[in-house]
Amino acid sequence: MSIQHHAAQVHHSFFALQGLALRLTLPEHSSKHHRVAWALLRLAFDHSVSITDNFYHHGSSRAGLPFALLRPMNDAMKRGAWFALCATEQQAVDFLDCETLPKQSTIVESLENCSPFNSSPFFSQQFEVARTKFNDFTHGGKVVVGAYLSGHGIGAAFSERDVHEILSYVEVVAMVAVQVMANVGAQYDPEIADQVIIAIGNMDWSGHQLPR
Repeated sequence: MSIQHHAAQVHHSFFALQGLALRLTLPEHSSKHHRVAWALLRLAFDHSVSITDNFYHHGSSRAGLPFALLRPMNDAMKRGAWFALCATEQQAVDFLDCETLPKQSTIVESLENCSPFNSSPFFSQQFEVARTKFNDFTHGGKVVVGAYLSGHGIGAAFSERDVHEILSYVEVVAMVAVQVMANVGAQYDPEIADQVIIAIGNMDWSGHQLPR
């Protein structure tokens, strides 16, 4: 499968996910930590769309930019899930006033002690990769420089296998973001939220492995 074809498939998933997300609403009286969560989860979703857009239009030739977006996408996803499932109102206020947050490792531990992530090491795996390759991609480290030096001309030379792994990964990040939004929405409109969660569970996915 070509990179562009894979990216088009992922975009089809995004279109379906966005339609499901639009069915969810947060009322005016909703908790502040839920509103912060939705903002961050939507940001993570938008990053995943941007990453896929780049691969759809450029293949691997400009892969430095979408690879650089992996870290901020992960951070937004992790913070959004934490505000949705673990944080208090006061922690949301502290974040909005002073950008105060627990340590990354504390956020990951808290997330994986609560449903639905207590049955999956999703965030701890993500955290381990973020400390190595994802940081490198975002900040111009030796891994991403090596990818630009490995070709015969000017530009990125990431392997197609790496790009396919990223496309499968961002698809699942977008899915998880909408699912967590539905978990929040269940506290205000459980019937619609349950319908969204069931619909997500019935969707076809191209893959779910973390990039190596």
